[in-house]
Parts: sequence; structure tokens; C-alpha cells
Amino acid sequence: MSFERDDLETGTAREIVPWNLATVKLVRKAVPPASVMVTLLEASRHPIFAVNADYCYLLYSRSHADVMCTLYGAEIEAGGSLLDYITVPEDRLATKLNLDRALSGEHVEEAATSIGGDGDHKQVDVSYVPIRSSEGPAQGVLVISNDVTESHRLAEDLHRSQSKLDRFFQTDMVGRIAGAADGKVVDANDYLLKLIGYTREELCRGEINWRSITPAEYLSLDEQAIATLKLTGECSPYEKEYQRRDGTRVSVLLTNILPHDPEDPIEALVIDITDRKRMEDSLQRLDTQLERERNSVSSKQSALREVLSHLEEERNRTVSCVSSNISSVVTPLIRQLRKSVANNPAQAQLVDQVSQALDDVMSPFVDALSARFATLSPRELQVCSLVKDGIQSKEIAGLLGISVLTVHTIRRNIRKKLALKDGSAVLSEYLNSIK
Repeated sequence: MSFERDDLETGTAREIVPWNLATVKLVRKAVPPASVMVTLLEASRHPIFAVNADYCYLLYSRSHADVMCTLYGAEIEAGGSLLDYITVPEDRLATKLNLDRALSGEHVEEAATSIGGDGDHKQVDVSYVPIRSSEGPAQGVLVISNDVTESHRLAEDLHRSQSKLDRFFQTDMVGRIAGAADGKVVDANDYLLKLIGYTREELCRGEINWRSITPAEYLSLDEQAIATLKLTGECSPYEKEYQRRDGTRVSVLLTNILPHDPEDPIEALVIDITDRKRMEDSLQRLDTQLERERNSVSSKQSALREVLSHLEEERNRTVSCVSSNISSVVTPLIRQLRKSVANNPAQAQLVDQVSQALDDVMSPFVDALSARFATLSPRELQVCSLVKDGIQSKEIAGLLGISVLTVHTIRRNIRKKLALKDGSAVLSEYLNSIK
């Protein structure tokens, strides 16, 4: 930016702009240039001032006056010497050198440190702009200071974040690859190179192409992901495979990152999921095996049910056959035997008991009792059948050839297995209730 001489004695300067002469005259007539400059300075929050060739103030902003007061305790005035107000020799010398360079026609840019009204150190960019007429040497210097403390802080934060990110990408936790649209890989970290089996020397020679190391069935996924990234700025992670130098494949989870400049290569973050895929395959095989075993067990259960059904049918046929034989063969013999011992009460009673036992065999009582109480032994089932018919313990002992004491013991065991407390129920009545 340069300024032309326009009555420096009145403290005015105007920027040269490509206006035509009529427009310039119209503006000058409507608004005096000095008023415009004063208004701009009053409205500005930046330290701005102008000095003539003798380093004396032509004009300054309120912000610049506050800075001079803070730094040097100076109460500046128009016409006063800038160099006289600067009480620190090093600052005075540096300021004079920059002003002299500007007076010689050079546009000077300098980064400096300043102290704000709150005492905080601030980073400022200072511009020294020559003020001169269309022809001839500079008549003064316009000095503009811009507080860039926040910009510097943001830049430093960004640099630190970028450094941390770079260090993260150099670890063995995640891979990073940057490739052009034609497939040429221009950058990759060690994790990624190790993953695909290539060296950094091969990368530097441009011998790695992400399209070449991607199996054909996955290229469409890459193209779709890149198109979505360019359209929306986002890319959802997706799974694919890379083909290593040795021909083997590695499963990866990948997401693309949109570059700031569309001409820059697209970067991608890559994680090796080979172990996870291997585990998934193992689980799938295990599920398949379990499903086959479940089907096998189900088939065996069906076959077992069928066998049990046949056995039940065979049992029923056997029971029916036995019952038929007893009815047709044994029962007539018992009737004859009963007639032959009619005059012998003891033998007649014994025949009656045998007849009753046969009736019990033919009846569903024993089956029902053993089905409900599977722990009953064959001897206990015999005693239950006799107790059910009202036969006393002494008679049971005589029929079974055991002692009365043994009969009493068997009866107690039966009551326990039937969950009958002593005296709570009559055993014979309970047995007769079972159907």
C-alpha cells in the first residue's frame, strides 16, 4: 500500500485507488479528507500513527497513544517527536532504522512483542508504509500495528496438535496411507508398509499403487467411498482387503480423510483386522458345527422316540398276550383248584390270595405305582399289592416266606417313599386310591 502527498501539514493522506478524476473530486467536495482520516483513526482498535520525515507525529489513534503510555509512560501529542517519547534505547534504535527504511521507499514488515493495557505480552505485526507524492521521495511514514497474539496461539496449538497427530501416525497402532486418484501412493507410515509387505525405499521410488494392491472385488468400494467423501466431506469406515507383496491377503478397516486442497492426495487411516476376521471365521465354523450337532441330536432324539414308541407297543402287546393267556389258561385252573380245596379253609384262602395276585398282575395298579414312585423295589411293590388287598403283615410274611419284623421294616420304607408320615394315613387306603 502506498500513499500520495495530500497536504501533510494538515495531517491528511489518502490511499491511491483506481478511481477516475471526477469521482475523486466529488468525494473531496462531499467529505474533507482530514475528517475521514480522523474518523477512521478514532474508530480503529489498532495502534496506528503517521510521522513526517523528522519523525514527528502527524496523527495517531487512541490505541497507539495507550500503547505509548503503557510502554514508556509517554503522553504523546501531535507534532511531538516519536523518538523522544521512546525512552528505551534499543527500541528507539530499532524504530528509527525501520522508519529510515520506509522513508527510503521500502515497505517494512516486522514482528514485534508489545505489552497491552492489562500488562500481558502480545505478538504484533508492524507495517511501515511510505507516504509520498506521485513523484519524489517519501514525505513521511504510516505505521500500522496488528495484534496477532491469538493467531499465533492458534497456530502454535495447531502445530502441537499436528505434531501429536504425526507422532500417533508413526506408532504401530494405526496405518496411514496417502494416494493419488491414479493409485500412486505418495506417503505411508511404517505400520502400513509393514502391513502390505513393502519397504520405504520402494515407496520413495513410486513403486506402490493402492489400486494394484487392492483385489478387484474391492475397487468398487473404494470408488464409492471416495465419491461420497468428495460429495459430503465424510467417509464411513468400511472393510476391504490388501494384497501383500507375497500374494497373501490382509483384512483391514479403512476410512478416508478429505484433504484441505482438492488437488492433494486423499489420506486414509487403516487398521489391521486380520485377527478379528480370523476369529469371526472360527466362530462361524463353530456355529456351523454346533448346528450340525444340534441337527444330529434332534435326529437321534426322533429315532429314540420312535424306538420307545415301538417298545411301548411291544410291551402293550406282551401285556395283552399275558393277560389273555392268564384268562384262558390259568384262571380256569384256579377255579378247579378252588373247588378241590373247598373243604380245607387254609388252602382255600391260599388259592384266593393267588387269584388276587394274578388279578393285580393283570390290573394297572403295579404299573401306576411304579410309574409314580420309581424308587420302590420289586419286593416293596409285592408288599404294596398285598397291603392294598387288605392282607395283614403276618399273612404277608407267610406268603412271601419272610419274618413279620421284615414286613414291618418294608412297610416303613414304603411309607417314607410315598411321603406318608406315621399315622397320617392308612397305607391300604392310600394304595387303593392310586389308579
